Amino acid sequence: MPKRTEVDINRLMREHRAIDRAVGRAFADAVRRHRAAGVPMVFSENGTVVLKDPFDVPIPGENGEAEPDGGS
Repeated sequence: MPKRTEVDINRLMREHRAIDRAVGRAFADAVRRHRAAGVPMVFSENGTVVLKDPFDVPIPGENGEAEPDGGS
């Protein structure tokens, strides 16, 4: 079993870029999975539950969409 490296959680929370990238990748993965399955995505807009076609949900970094972190 590979040895786990200790991670400085406090530093990660302060700098938050790694967390932002991980959340962005998870979001992009969720959109791709919904597109592949043909299943709508559920969002909350102004306190109302909204179903959206995953093909109407842009993935940051694709098709010229700006990424929140400014890069990959």
